[in-house]
Amino acid sequence: MPWYKYLPQEIAELMVKKGSVKIGTLFDYKNEDELGTDIGDKNEGVLTEWSNDKETKRTQSDLNRIEKLAFRIKEGLEGVQIKDCLVQATQQSPDFFIYSVSDVFNVHIMRKLCRDYHTTYDACVRIIDPNAFINAVSKLFKDKGHYETSAYIQYMDRTRHYKDLTPHPALIKKPKFEYQKEIRSIWSPVITTAIIPEIIEAEEIKQYCQIIYIDKCNNKNDEVAMVRLKGNKFNNDRILIDNSEFADCEFHNCTIVYSGSGPVGLNSCAFYSCQWEFTGAANNTINFMASLYHGLGEAGKELIEKTFDNIRSRGSNL
Repeated sequence: MPWYKYLPQEIAELMVKKGSVKIGTLFDYKNEDELGTDIGDKNEGVLTEWSNDKETKRTQSDLNRIEKLAFRIKEGLEGVQIKDCLVQATQQSPDFFIYSVSDVFNVHIMRKLCRDYHTTYDACVRIIDPNAFINAVSKLFKDKGHYETSAYIQYMDRTRHYKDLTPHPALIKKPKFEYQKEIRSIWSPVITTAIIPEIIEAEEIKQYCQIIYIDKCNNKNDEVAMVRLKGNKFNNDRILIDNSEFADCEFHNCTIVYSGSGPVGLNSCAFYSCQWEFTGAANNTINFMASLYHGLGEAGKELIEKTFDNIRSRGSNL
């Protein structure tokens, strides 16, 4: 599936016409004074792990990896007992070059970015072949950074039990940013001194970039307004349809995602070889209905069948 980069229109046009790409840095987003707390996060790249083991520890080898950061038991020392101690250790990721995209197209994401970042994000660039795009960028960027990975951001608390499976600190963000559906590509810097954002520009990059949407809305701060798309054609896209109304649109080999966060309108649209995906509240509803159907015997089955009968009787206003 493609990636999606939301940008000011003039920057999006440079990306598709000249292959211009700005590679940011992880530590840029630590500057809350400049960016504010809605965007900046002084704890970007930070992870705190804790332990509170109940068993008694008598030697250095008995200690878990977090306890070893707090205690050092000299070899041969007798009479030591460490038990039921709450220990925390905080690690800070080194600075990385990063490039962030979204894994889904949705105009409301673009408008929310405008509100959070106080910047006019009014264009969406489709990166049609993410692997080829990253390979091209990495080849041109090899003197600045070594490519490490492209991975989904995990939206979670930065404090975890040391036994919990935890992503790299550079791949963690606050839950309030979950709407961004971010994929972050990371390059470790070649130099050991401080790094700054870099702009690269090359013809071989632009072949993977297409502007697929320009937002003409004059009030991008409107949280409620439905986004209306008419006559658009989507190919191999992953589209979040919440809070959107589509009219006379075509969808070819797309993944249509509904999360249950808002209304949807589908009017005279055509779908060709598409898949449907339910996430968030929508998926929770389906799971609940499945539990009723399979868990309440004949009464549960009757309830779900009546629910579908009710859906059929309502008709459609799409």
